Amino acid sequence: MERKRPKLLPPFWERWRSELQGKWGIFWGSALFFLLFFGLMGIYIIRLPLYFREVDHLTPLQIGILFGAMPLAKFLTPFFFLHRPVNKKMVLIAGGVATIGGALLFTHFYPLLLLGFFLLGVAFSIIPPYVERRAVEELGHFYGRARLFGSVGFVLTGGLQLPSTCYLYLSFLLLLGAIGVALLLFHTSTQPKERGKLSLLKGWHFWVALILMKSAAAGYYSFFTIYLKEHNLVEYVGIFWGVAIVLEVLLFLFQPKVMSKISPAMAMEIALFATALRWFLLHFFPDNFWIVLFSQTLHATTFALFHMGAMLYLSHLYPHRLTLAQQFYGGLGYGLSFFLGSWLAGLLYSHGLFFWEGVFTLLALGVFGVGEMKKKGINFGKKGEREG
Repeated sequence: MERKRPKLLPPFWERWRSELQGKWGIFWGSALFFLLFFGLMGIYIIRLPLYFREVDHLTPLQIGILFGAMPLAKFLTPFFFLHRPVNKKMVLIAGGVATIGGALLFTHFYPLLLLGFFLLGVAFSIIPPYVERRAVEELGHFYGRARLFGSVGFVLTGGLQLPSTCYLYLSFLLLLGAIGVALLLFHTSTQPKERGKLSLLKGWHFWVALILMKSAAAGYYSFFTIYLKEHNLVEYVGIFWGVAIVLEVLLFLFQPKVMSKISPAMAMEIALFATALRWFLLHFFPDNFWIVLFSQTLHATTFALFHMGAMLYLSHLYPHRLTLAQQFYGGLGYGLSFFLGSWLAGLLYSHGLFFWEGVFTLLALGVFGVGEMKKKGINFGKKGEREG
């Protein structure tokens, strides 16, 4: 007689599980995760550096090393999954690793703070790519409407005015919420049918363009506020960021209509051209309020359009290893590229930083365009063939 397996999960979890198995459930589950996770990232990026400066009295160098640990871990982690798929056990372990990492940020002991950020980077290389994969697969062109909640979360937490010590507690609550939602989404899914190896050479032009573009963008995130201050526009920084985020949200909202008109590759090419234009405008017209404001409207293409195109492009390029492909997207685009780009920006800041950012982005456009033309030539006459 077969023994009945005991139910380990509480009744409310089973009820939520059944509700999340439909498409609307996946949409709102993904949207809630993006809201919590990017709200968390808003605190990490905007608020925690000041917290560690004021409360733990860390030097700028120590803070730089601390926040460099996360992108370094995000870059290294995907290599562990080259020959093994992300399974439920891995996601559960990643949730535990993230919880430990978040708890270590309360220790006020620098080596443990460093370990905490590294562990968070490891976990963030596993959990968000899984949610992205499921959202793209289940929602298709409507993925952007779920992803826009991430932009909302980033704005909400980034704009909060609280005592410095409150941000760390709030970030830990957001972290626990994001982990809980991700585990619930994973629990409602079947095992990802990922098989085979992932070759970065198959999409070499995509990966090279991604590294060039994101390395250039790292300088913007590191030095934009300082650049505005030097050109007497820093009082408008809130307006500039507000306009950028609002248009980003609107583009995510209208993703189904936009992406039904253009291919993922064309979306990325448009985004790369608009990004290069944005950097050149900042270089040549740094004192002109209206031109700087216009350059911020291009953020919708710089980030949102490129991200939407990239997610759909990867789903066609690596249909059998999509989670791993998105891990490498985060690891190379927001790990290695931001790590190297921030360092390079420090060297180039006094030598026309935004001009060189425009040059690197145009180079990315050229590499991606040439790669797409070569790919079409190679596949000519081989209809129905897909890369895996």
